[in-house]
Amino acid sequence: MKLAEALSLRADLQRRIAALRERLKKNARVQEGDTPAEDPMELLAELNADTDDLEGLMASINLTNCETFTVWEDSRLSLTELIAIIRESGQDPVTQLSGYLITEDPIYLPEGTEARAIARRVGRDKLLETLIDLYIRYCPATGTPSDS
Repeated sequence: MKLAEALSLRADLQRRIAALRERLKKNARVQEGDTPAEDPMELLAELNADTDDLEGLMASINLTNCETFTVWEDSRLSLTELIAIIRESGQDPVTQLSGYLITEDPIYLPEGTEARAIARRVGRDKLLETLIDLYIRYCPATGTPSDS
């Protein structure tokens, strides 16, 4: 599925979820003795299924964006792959990348892997710029990519 299709599907799911929430609210409260126009349990099941679909789609979109936006021009490796190399060496990516970014000392990156060579090619500034760009694009305050 192409990114544009996924984004369109995401918008459709978000609209559908909003409509289901409204329908559920209307049908959840009825006077004693009355019957709701729609079964609230069926609406809830449908809402849960759509929410699960949206969550999976969002994870897929974010992964695609992360891979797309972080491939450095002078390296075939992405930030995601650099993090994977650090994890595979048994080290914590947050601790190791933080140490490297603060000191610019490659000793924080696993020896005998591509991580040190990548860090030298890409450079501390570009790595930091990429991390900040990703944080701004996928800010936890909104949970969605920005349009910029």
